[in-house]
Amino acid sequence: MTRTPFNPVWTPAAEYETSHADPGVNALEMLEKIGFDKINTYGVRNNGRISLNLDMLVVEDNDFKRMAAQQIAKKLGALNVKVHVTTLPKADFLNAVELGKFDLYIGEISLTPNMNLDAFFGGSGAAAHGIWNKTAADAYHGFLAGEMVFDAFMEAFNEDLPFIPLCYRRGIVASVKELQGAQQAYVGDLFADIEDWHF
Repeated sequence: MTRTPFNPVWTPAAEYETSHADPGVNALEMLEKIGFDKINTYGVRNNGRISLNLDMLVVEDNDFKRMAAQQIAKKLGALNVKVHVTTLPKADFLNAVELGKFDLYIGEISLTPNMNLDAFFGGSGAAAHGIWNKTAADAYHGFLAGEMVFDAFMEAFNEDLPFIPLCYRRGIVASVKELQGAQQAYVGDLFADIEDWHF
């Protein structure tokens, strides 16, 4: 798992990852440290009041996300955290997320080349569903305003952890050799010069 919400090839994120790597972090120790040190008669971890019995949503038409959800449920199950995975058609998934009918969900967003996180922290951002705690959002806006350095924002983000970055994907363009004129495409705009493409 990564320690930042940014693509690790971005220099500030890469430097933070390198300087703050902690291979000794143990999920069981972390759960017990925050009070989830009991197992109820159903085999579910709890703190005496709250049981970690969670519902995770995932869209049904993406094999990668479905497999990721199953792996997350399996890994958390080994820690006595019960995760029920619900797969839904895309429209139903989006509706359930918008209505807050989840404990966890697997989503996906494409960040702009400047790694802007307004989709999460912009109030009505496209990926703001489920992000209720303002600590990370306030820290992010403070970082953008120059009121705090990158490392301070990351410390606030990791303390609040409004979402868990799972992985990053790199944009890939496939073409055929007969296509001419596609010279200006870049990660932020794969179709930058589409008007010049020809066979």
